[in-house]
Amino acid sequence: MGKTIIYILIALNFLASGCSDGGQKIAVYPKMGIGEKIYLNTVTIDGEYKKKDSALVLENGKEIVFRIYCAEQQIYALSSSFNNFTVFFINDQGSKTIHADFFARTYQVKGSPATNSLILFQRKQAGMLKMIGQLLKRKDSIGTARLRQQYNQNYINYADTVRNPVSFAIVNDKVDFGTDYKGLEKFINKANHKFKGHSQFDWIYMNALGYLKKVEVTGK
Repeated sequence: MGKTIIYILIALNFLASGCSDGGQKIAVYPKMGIGEKIYLNTVTIDGEYKKKDSALVLENGKEIVFRIYCAEQQIYALSSSFNNFTVFFINDQGSKTIHADFFARTYQVKGSPATNSLILFQRKQAGMLKMIGQLLKRKDSIGTARLRQQYNQNYINYADTVRNPVSFAIVNDKVDFGTDYKGLEKFINKANHKFKGHSQFDWIYMNALGYLKKVEVTGK
């Protein structure tokens, strides 16, 4: 491989990782108790939190800047010593601005298409889940079954079309193909073409292949 091609690949990897001289800027405008601490954490695929940075809140709504340096895209979480409210976001391309109200337990993320797409999808799913609950109360078994099928299919459709590996990893946890093993195989191989090389996805992919191999051998 020529040196020029190697340099291009390094540059592309540099950009894909969100690397820059000053790091990826995460501007946070928190509202919480004065004197409390706000923490920047990474969240692993199995839900483990790892603290990366922290800051003291000296004034409500005043900007606090965190920086993420050359990190693979993954789930980040803003937590605090104030309460158990947590702000989740994905470190996709560019700087982020986050307004987080720890009193009202609400937040907005600007500059993260992946995060906002995921939030919108999850809100729609939450609304559908509420409708399923209402149908259950009315003992509408046919309507409940139909809506549950659509609810599950929505996860498959979103994961199948999403362009961000972290969004895929989050939604994939809810994907259920049942006994449609061919469907699962097609689904995971398609995702592999898009996300191969991302550590969280590679872990999911290897586990899916292992599961399919087990089914092939044991029949269950």
